[in-house]
Amino acid sequence: MRLYQSAMFFGAPDVGAVPSVDFIPEIPGDEFAFVARVLSGAVVGFDFTVGALTKLQVARDVKFTYDAGTVIHEVIDDSGARYLLFNFDTESVADYELMAEGSLAGLPLPAGWSYESRTLDEEFSIRSGGLATVFSQGSLASYQQYAVPEPSSLVLMILAFVCLAWTKTWRRRGTLLGTRRIS
Repeated sequence: MRLYQSAMFFGAPDVGAVPSVDFIPEIPGDEFAFVARVLSGAVVGFDFTVGALTKLQVARDVKFTYDAGTVIHEVIDDSGARYLLFNFDTESVADYELMAEGSLAGLPLPAGWSYESRTLDEEFSIRSGGLATVFSQGSLASYQQYAVPEPSSLVLMILAFVCLAWTKTWRRRGTLLGTRRIS
């Protein structure tokens, strides 16, 4: 996964907090940078193994890009909104096979939510664009909501492209059904 982070931060860190931190002095530069501010949130469930299940609104501008061949993990809420895994606890990662489909199926979810995973056929990106809804399973895993294009919108886009291509072909040829080229 590649991460794009905009230079634009949404508000500053809280008073007294630093915008970035150098945790490992042997590695040049700061390993942590302030990229988000929590605006609101709610506890949507609880599990004794991971703790609170939360849904947060955060201000940030990041783009996550997943390469073709990558296994992605998603949760779907009770209204059909989809959330894509972007963060997993480094101390727990050895306990899960993140590059295997279905490997997170047993993790706790709020009532009415479901889990899916799949291997990407092509590169896939999501971008928060200033405001993101994030679902977290305690400190174990975090998922960002993303919009899925409706099939009807996709069909309309393809139809518009075909019509545009046909129109350009017609204008190049100059005639259609016995009419002369219109300039």
